[in-house]
Amino acid sequence: TDLVAAAASADASLVTAALGRMTSVGADVQLRELEMEIDLLLGRHLRAGGGISTAAFQDVAVTAGRFGLRMPRWFGTLARTLLTLEGTLRSIDPSFSLVDAAREAMGGPGREGLGSGSLRDTIQREAMAQLPRLRRLPERVDDLLGRAADGRLSAKVSLFGDPHNEEVVTRLVDRLVLGMIASSVGVGSVLLLGVESGPAISTSVSINEVLGYVGLVSSAVLALRLVAEIIRDGVT
Repeated sequence: TDLVAAAASADASLVTAALGRMTSVGADVQLRELEMEIDLLLGRHLRAGGGISTAAFQDVAVTAGRFGLRMPRWFGTLARTLLTLEGTLRSIDPSFSLVDAAREAMGGPGREGLGSGSLRDTIQREAMAQLPRLRRLPERVDDLLGRAADGRLSAKVSLFGDPHNEEVVTRLVDRLVLGMIASSVGVGSVLLLGVESGPAISTSVSINEVLGYVGLVSSAVLALRLVAEIIRDGVT
């Protein structure tokens, strides 16, 4: 019932939650990625006149299997039966939606828009739409309390959830280090050039001068490389 209501409202989070109650979800199942895939799947199965076609249930089963969820055997038979039944009924009425009809038969929210009907009807439709979430709330609270009591409650925080953000920060740190090295070499080279005493290579050239000019050239090369990378990528 929850799965049909969630699919009828095209709510990927509710569909994912219903799948979790129908199957055994392992610790390695990426529920967030599964929810995103189901959201795309529901979008593909949205009909022009509204509603979800029954073909979505077959794709839901395939998608759940790819993420490691084992659907009950009866679910595949049910999906194929619904698909055949809807195809037969739509040959009589092309606008017919078996999912919407099932939702209405179960007493779910109607197909009217939120702006139609009285305020009471609108509140009732919204309450029915949120009913699956409210039914899961005690289960979620009990699960959290159980994990806390057993010492298994943990939080996972990711500073760089997006790989692109991590790449940008890494690039900025690399450039910061390169700039510090270039400036340090340049300052050190200037200091060496200012030292008059020291071993001499010839009567007019000292080792300090050689090392100072080599350091200045190296610092200039590093600085030019840094500027070129900034201009090329446009990331400062």
